[in-house]
Amino acid sequence: MKLLQSEVEIIPGRPGSRPSVVTEGQVIPGSAVLRIINSMPQENAFIVRLRCDHIMWQEAWFTITALPPPPGASADGQSGKHDQRGAQDRSIKIYVPRGGSRDLLLRFDVPQQPESRAGRYPFVIEVETQVVGGADAMRLRNRVTTVPGAATIQPYYRWILDVTPEQQRVGLRRRAAEFEVVVTNEGNDWLYCDLQLPRSRDMVLDCPTQRIAVPPPEPGETIVASNERDSRPGTQRSVPLRAVTHLKTIKGDLTPQPLLLSALRLDAPSIPPPATEETFSRVAAVVANPTMESQQVLGDRAMVYCPPVPARLTDFFRHSASSARAFVMSLVALAVLAPMTYVAFEQSLHSVSVKPMGFAYAGQPLILGDRWVLGTRVTFAGKIGARPVAPVTVNSQAVPGKRDNPDRCQVIVPPGLNHMTGTMTAQRFAKFIPWPFAGLLPKSTCPITIGDALPPPAVYPVAPQLVVGKIVTIAGASLGDKTGSVRIGDKEAAVKQWTESSIKAVVPDLKPAASCPVLVTPSGGTPLTPSGPSPSVTTPAQLRLEWQAKHQAYLYRVNALQTALSTAQQDKLNFELDLQNRAKAVDTNNPQAVADFNNTYVPLAKLKEVVQDKEITRCQQSLDEATAGLRKFESNSQP
Repeated sequence: MKLLQSEVEIIPGRPGSRPSVVTEGQVIPGSAVLRIINSMPQENAFIVRLRCDHIMWQEAWFTITALPPPPGASADGQSGKHDQRGAQDRSIKIYVPRGGSRDLLLRFDVPQQPESRAGRYPFVIEVETQVVGGADAMRLRNRVTTVPGAATIQPYYRWILDVTPEQQRVGLRRRAAEFEVVVTNEGNDWLYCDLQLPRSRDMVLDCPTQRIAVPPPEPGETIVASNERDSRPGTQRSVPLRAVTHLKTIKGDLTPQPLLLSALRLDAPSIPPPATEETFSRVAAVVANPTMESQQVLGDRAMVYCPPVPARLTDFFRHSASSARAFVMSLVALAVLAPMTYVAFEQSLHSVSVKPMGFAYAGQPLILGDRWVLGTRVTFAGKIGARPVAPVTVNSQAVPGKRDNPDRCQVIVPPGLNHMTGTMTAQRFAKFIPWPFAGLLPKSTCPITIGDALPPPAVYPVAPQLVVGKIVTIAGASLGDKTGSVRIGDKEAAVKQWTESSIKAVVPDLKPAASCPVLVTPSGGTPLTPSGPSPSVTTPAQLRLEWQAKHQAYLYRVNALQTALSTAQQDKLNFELDLQNRAKAVDTNNPQAVADFNNTYVPLAKLKEVVQDKEITRCQQSLDEATAGLRKFESNSQP
């Protein structure tokens, strides 16, 4: 096998040639010829495939076909069997008679697309030799021969020069405008171009760079569609362009100053050019050469100079109308943007969550809490029996004494909602937010039941044991908002917190007693005694002694269970040693002694071993429970 053209030059968009006569060393644009010679003493079949591991290579770029024999070739050197072409001509199977040869054409057809990246693509031609004839068992194994080659895809260039935005306005005070020079590369290789900035008497252009390099687009990379063109593969690079006008007229017409900007492409391909071109150097190096290919920005890209005084009265009214229209649209945009910005701010930082902090009574204040409820409007809706009630909205107020707490507020329950069952909705409120946007502010809903009268004050049972100097919590109902008094034994207790439903007070310095009465007196009310038995009073020292006694009992139980577990484990170990000693003492030459030992002592030993395992498991479980109880006691009852 021999590849007559090991290097193939491919021009995208131009299919490979099909030669009529093949000679060794002949240059065939976009194609190569593989010559297969059968030197074996019999006819063989050859399967030819092409494989390229380059990441950008595509199988649809080549076909493999058989060339007809040259004119005047003898019929003896030809096989009578027909060639078998693979799917889409990606492979072929040919038959070559003894001493004959065949030529195969590798024809490349690379489309002119950015995915056909310019570069060198090494490939391998795999030729699998199959011996024809003979029984299947007597056939020789197939042999695969590889022939290396390389395909070089030449670059092509398709690019666009543009300036955005199309027009910018300047005047007597604002004399400079900012543009962007955008270069689009839709070719298959890097694009290098030099910007040609014009020198005008009335305008100066300034750009930080004059050479722009734009890479080819990656697979799948596209340019967003515009009004003029659809989405297409390509890559864009932009550089800033600053234009300064020299015009200083005060009265006159609008003066467009076109941006006569152009770009000249440089020829600097990623691969050396073909040897047949004039740009080919002796060392096949890539050298940047200027070309005659240039592009110029469209004529409607301009900087428009606007004099402060129009030349005609109609121009003044037209400019005034345009300014007024822009001003009105700005006001409309501000009227829409400001509420939306405030709504987004509220949604992100003031997420409302509401729940009542007590029972609701008609006509009475109700404290609401949880999160960001201050500054909300509260709506009550539901049913009284089977009759629906129209929603009623009230404004929230700050709780006296907690005006700086955003998580607490107070509302007055409407008096006409006696025995209503329904929902309560709290929503953030702002006066400057119009109606369509007010409904988007954060809100929260919870169920609520409204009564018509306050229940009588009551105090629930307190803790069975009080410790001197510690805080005791007394739960109750309808205790009022104002602080009353708490008396424990014969001394007044210092009140730390007083709410409608709970009181926190410090136990005064009392002597230990088995029963100590508690008396709660709401502000302006009658004294109340907690229901249930009176609690006992103890001191911190006595409480610690009791804790140490209970802790010692826990430790004693844990130690006893550890001793029992160790004893059971040692008994099992001693029994296993005794069993081993007895087994060694048995005379293995005496079958009767061995049978007596296996039939009599071994079953009893296994039974005893099961009993010992159960005892060890029981001891381990009891020890684990006692240890867990000790840890729980130490963590929850530490004085």
